[in-house]
Amino acid sequence: MKQDIEIQGLWHNQHKSEIDFSQSSNGQITGVFKTHTSDGHHEYPLTGYAHNDVIAFCVNFIEHGSVTAWVGQIFHEKGNPVFNTLWHMSVEMGKIEAKDDRSWKSILSGSDKFYRGPALLQNDENAGEGETETISEYPPYLYGARKFSIY
Repeated sequence: MKQDIEIQGLWHNQHKSEIDFSQSSNGQITGVFKTHTSDGHHEYPLTGYAHNDVIAFCVNFIEHGSVTAWVGQIFHEKGNPVFNTLWHMSVEMGKIEAKDDRSWKSILSGSDKFYRGPALLQNDENAGEGETETISEYPPYLYGARKFSIY
């Protein structure tokens, strides 16, 4: 049986966004997702579950018309806990021009890597890690997103 990895507390990703997790005895996690974008600092509630070394959580970016879900694996890298995630973001159809019933255009995918601790106090040795890139035509909260499609 795998040992539980402590998920509670503050984490950050390669884009300097932060997550502050709380976890109940049944594995449910709640918390706050904090973005640090060019247009300022924003906070959004999150909910999900973590068990042993797996985690899944969701954030409603309500004023941007999108919902994002992250699913990942927690492990130790150089003695420190980290978790790699894949995410899917569904954006309201009005936010992306989808023609000819190509609703897949409203779903974006990517990956994030989260490190324990606050983003602004960490060394920049982790800067640039992750499978994301800047796409300037997206709103600021989507900077770093990469679109994937099978079409």
